[in-house]
Amino acid sequence: MNYEIKEYSKKYEKELTELLMRVCVNEYKMKEYEKPLKQYVKKKEFKKAWIVLNDERIIATIGYEEKSKDIAEIKKVYIDKDYRHQGLGRKMMDYAVQYIKDNDYHTIYVGTSDNFSNAINFYQRYGFTDFVSDENGYVFEMQIK
Repeated sequence: MNYEIKEYSKKYEKELTELLMRVCVNEYKMKEYEKPLKQYVKKKEFKKAWIVLNDERIIATIGYEEKSKDIAEIKKVYIDKDYRHQGLGRKMMDYAVQYIKDNDYHTIYVGTSDNFSNAINFYQRYGFTDFVSDENGYVFEMQIK
């Protein structure tokens, strides 16, 4: 697979929104997330986000929000279904975790809902530990310093 990870910029707003709609709203049938996901991109509700391009097409994304000067929360980890199970999730997570570590955060959170069992397993395999689990889903934690 020939792809590159690059920092998100406004010029990718439409295509990033389309990826989020394709994965979350269409594939996982989570229509209630349509408006919040569109707002997430339009209002740039993240500290930093990255996109993965394959032949100039966005196939994946990962971002993070700053919760405090020591805590970052990874957000919106989405991979187009045609590119899953090829190691791309790990590469994106490695990229984001290294960036977060290099910027002096000490703790990383990542959350997901029950609808994403593959994500739950991935975060646990990656080294995140259970932090909170309730009717809204799961939040995992990783200490990095």
